[in-house]
Amino acid sequence: MLKVLGCVVHEHDLRLVAVSAVICVLGCLTTTTLLAKAGETARRSGRPWLAAAAIVFGCSVWSLHFVAMLAFMPGLEMAYDLGLTALSILVAVGGALMALFAWKAPAARAARVALSGMLLGLAISGMHYVGVAAMTFSGFLMFDRNYVAASVVVSVVCSVVAMARATDLTST
Repeated sequence: MLKVLGCVVHEHDLRLVAVSAVICVLGCLTTTTLLAKAGETARRSGRPWLAAAAIVFGCSVWSLHFVAMLAFMPGLEMAYDLGLTALSILVAVGGALMALFAWKAPAARAARVALSGMLLGLAISGMHYVGVAAMTFSGFLMFDRNYVAASVVVSVVCSVVAMARATDLTST
C-alpha cells in the first residue's frame, strides 16, 4: 500500500489528482440523482433515466481516470493511443449500462446486487487496464499479477457494496 501511495505522491501532479477527485464527486452526485429519478418512475419509463445514469457514470469514471493518467509524471515523454483510449471509454460506458440494467432486472435483490456489482467492478477494471495499455512511451510496463488481481477484487467488492447501498437508497 505504501508503494502505491508513494507513486501517487511522488510521480503525479497533485493538482490534477485533485481535479480528478472533483470529477469523481460530481460524477457520483449526478449518477445518484439520475438513479433516484429512475427509481421514481415506472420500470419502462425509468429506462432513459437509468441509461443516462450509466452514461454519466461511465464518462465520469473514464474522465477521472484519464485526468489522473495525465497527472502521472514518470520522467519520460508520454502519449496515448487514440484507439485504445476510445475503447476504454466504451468499456466504461458499456459496462455501466450492462450493470445498471442488470441492477433493475426483475430478479431477487441479492442476485441483482451481486451481478450488477460484478459487472460494474469489471467494467471499471477493464477501463483502467485498457486505458493504461493506451499509454505509449519509450519503455514497457510490467504488472505484478498479485496487484492486478487485488485491484480487480477491490473494484468488484466496492461495486457490489455500492450497488447494495444504491438498492437500499432507491427502495425507501
